[in-house]
Amino acid sequence: MSDVRRGHCWYCRKPGDKVPCSRCKIGVYCSQNCLGRDKRRHSSECQSFGPQKCNFCQKQLENRLECSSCGEAYYCDRTCQKKDWKMHKADCKEVQEIIKDAGQMWSKIAEEFKYKETSKGQYIHYLPDFPFYFGNTMAADFLNLRQNEWQAPHRADDACLDRDYSVLSVGCGDIRSLVNTIAQLPNEFRGKLHVTMCDYDPFVMARNVLFLYMMVKYATKPDFSKTLASIWYSVLLSEHDYNLLHEALTDLCSRKSSLLDITKGLVEMNEEEVEVLSQVWSVWLGMECRCSRPDSIDLTNQRKERRSHLTCSHSEAFFSRKHINSYREWDLDGVIASTGVLKKDLTRYNPTLTGRKGWDQAKDPLVLGEYISDKHQPKDMEYVYGIHASTPFDVWDFIEVEKYCDEKDSLPVMLHTYVSHMIDLAMAFIDKKRIAIQMTTTACQKLTHNRKFDRIFTSNLAEYMGVYTLVGMFGPLLDSSNRHSTLVMDTLSGLEVWEFMVCKMEYFLEEMNWTQMACSDEEEWKRDFVPHAWDYSYDSKWFLRYLKVLFLTSGFMEGSKVPSSKTVLQFGGLRMRDIRRELNTVVPYFYLKGPRKVASVNGRLRVMEWVLTENRLKENTSDA
Repeated sequence: MSDVRRGHCWYCRKPGDKVPCSRCKIGVYCSQNCLGRDKRRHSSECQSFGPQKCNFCQKQLENRLECSSCGEAYYCDRTCQKKDWKMHKADCKEVQEIIKDAGQMWSKIAEEFKYKETSKGQYIHYLPDFPFYFGNTMAADFLNLRQNEWQAPHRADDACLDRDYSVLSVGCGDIRSLVNTIAQLPNEFRGKLHVTMCDYDPFVMARNVLFLYMMVKYATKPDFSKTLASIWYSVLLSEHDYNLLHEALTDLCSRKSSLLDITKGLVEMNEEEVEVLSQVWSVWLGMECRCSRPDSIDLTNQRKERRSHLTCSHSEAFFSRKHINSYREWDLDGVIASTGVLKKDLTRYNPTLTGRKGWDQAKDPLVLGEYISDKHQPKDMEYVYGIHASTPFDVWDFIEVEKYCDEKDSLPVMLHTYVSHMIDLAMAFIDKKRIAIQMTTTACQKLTHNRKFDRIFTSNLAEYMGVYTLVGMFGPLLDSSNRHSTLVMDTLSGLEVWEFMVCKMEYFLEEMNWTQMACSDEEEWKRDFVPHAWDYSYDSKWFLRYLKVLFLTSGFMEGSKVPSSKTVLQFGGLRMRDIRRELNTVVPYFYLKGPRKVASVNGRLRVMEWVLTENRLKENTSDA
């Protein structure tokens, strides 16, 4: 699967790719043994990647000529296609009707998510009840250079080693992907990194700026990375860690210089936006955080109450047995700390895990990047424990965590150790003065840029604004001098459309090839298959239907004719990587659950990568 590093085995994930799948040639393994053990899981994606048969004469095809109406039948040539039409016609029309029906359903759902534009040109949307301090997807590597620009033979080129890169992250959430990207930069990299981070939630951005400021302020302080890892994720803090946090908040609230100056050139932000963040910092600074005080913020009980109302994203069926007890312990106390830290020494609550309390959003819409009444100012909101159902274990790849950590029994310690290590790597690069970060809470529709970007990440904004709207908005901002420039979009809503399109989930499961999974008994089925069912499905056909539904309802085409595969995969000078035939190279199309014994991989998450078309690249060459 594409969430395996290039050159590594698709089963054991160790270095080695000398044994390719004989059918699709895309799946690679270190041995025949690994190929055989991965056969059942790989079968559905192999059917998509591998050669297809002509729908009429059943010959194996070297080149695919697909039906332009449904995109789900393939032929040798037009002759075979014409001869097959009588048999294919009913299936073809059925697919088109399913897509049209799904389009009507999706139009109603999408209307609830869309940003609304006012007569003043403002964009109204509703902030979620609580800030996304942890996020709900795994940390990405914005660049993933070794699978893109640094592929052989270019890796050793001076031009490649010295090149600067620019990244735009819209709806960025916290700084996990920023830290992960910096930490993953190859040692040979000699260029500079320019990152623009945009998120309209001032609470999330207040934490982001605070953390980056602390990484600069305490760059030479021993073991500071451990302090920041605790502040990032732990409900309880030591006196030492809290004092550093309090000192940094005091600095930010009483600063006399610009953010750019006090971060020594690392972070730049509009002064008006910083003033809004200052309200959040001031509230955190004024909180009573001593656990022993009766008037403290008492996050332990707030967290207990909040989690009692949640349907937790984790199930113990997802865990290896050695991790269950330490996960249960974290579930009770919310502590993420390093080895040797005693719970009795954690005497302070972490104020940065508090945020706004929800309100009646139907009555009080917020204007993105602005506040339309005084009661929407952060300083006047009620602050409560504000973490969603996602956990710290969801957002870091535990395959990498387990590789790095020696501790094999305590999940909180393993996570703390790994995040501290990533922070150390990020701080070392920041210290070289080769990174500049632009922060903004401006609505993405109003962003202005004087640079082009090598990567643009839009989180799951596609569900609010539309895939093709985003392609039109951000496609022109991609650097057309770099053929690896990529626009990355997430979607979490595809399953709702897919389930509607097939009506009966049993048929969906059969189509996804899950029924090929043979287990010797019911207990094995529950233990090995049910938690990891998505691993055994490669849903490229259904995702392509989903794109057609989105395009049909996007307003970019007239009439009700179902668009062709080519139409939905190529738009606005970009083309989406065709997941039926190729792998994503920046972020995997989806993550496998099976190899990750802890992280609760979101089965609904799918990632689209849009890259420059050859025509767009040629235009840049001719302009040059």
